[in-house]
Amino acid sequence: MGARPTSIAEARSSKLFTIGRVLSILEFDFPELTNSKLRFLEDQGLVTPQRTDSGYRKFTEEDIDRLRIILELQRDQYLPLKVIRNYLDELDAGKSPKLPSSKEPKSLRAKPGKKYSELDLIAESAITPAL
Repeated sequence: MGARPTSIAEARSSKLFTIGRVLSILEFDFPELTNSKLRFLEDQGLVTPQRTDSGYRKFTEEDIDRLRIILELQRDQYLPLKVIRNYLDELDAGKSPKLPSSKEPKSLRAKPGKKYSELDLIAESAITPAL
């Protein structure tokens, strides 16, 4: 029998996930996510999963949290990976970094779970129905 973890953080980090499991965990929020995208984010130095002796990636829960941050910043803030990397580097260094503010008015941002009708979209965007 293995040694018991001495802290909650240690116990949490000892749980490892395959790339396929990570995809299924993140699938609901990021349905377009692929294993090649995860490998690309690793190649860019944004996430560093552990490797087994045979080279398989094993992600911790912290890696999954980090991926969620990266993917949300890309999707919701339209930030380039360079800006996201700088933000994460500052977080890792214990700083409280500020993200560039989005130029998109908050009133036009979709609210989670809210369904918009065609008329709502036309009214919010100030376009004509002909478009």
